[in-house]
Amino acid sequence: FIWDEDRLRDYVGATDSMTPGESNVVNSGTRLSPWLAFGCVTARQVVHEVRKYERARGKSRNTYWVYHELVFRDFFRFAVLTWRASLFKLKGPYGVTGLEWSRSKDLFDKWRAGQTGFPFVDAGMRELAATGYMSHLHRQCAAAFLVRDLRL
Repeated sequence: FIWDEDRLRDYVGATDSMTPGESNVVNSGTRLSPWLAFGCVTARQVVHEVRKYERARGKSRNTYWVYHELVFRDFFRFAVLTWRASLFKLKGPYGVTGLEWSRSKDLFDKWRAGQTGFPFVDAGMRELAATGYMSHLHRQCAAAFLVRDLRL
């Protein structure tokens, strides 16, 4: 990713969703999430390689975003320590009430298959089914759609 493909040159941070063109947030992620999550690579190793890259090829907005995303990732990992199991409860960590939830298997199956009728959501879900990967922006959108729109 970093050296052979020189993908840091075109990297766009997952939370930098306004970047237009071919090198956008959907197409230009690191794809390191599962490797980081399972401990196959550490955030320190990524930072070390990015710093090495910056010394060899220069700092840029793109390399900055790698650091930004690692900090963002850690923020949420520590937030989970605060929220604990409440994060996974129906009322969430803030105790939200008054929402009506659906238990529709049909809606869930359509969401999972990428057949909701909402092209961006469907594209992300189909990419996940076909490749086992989904960009950060698609993950956020698909998850929000599942909870906020479908109320599942």
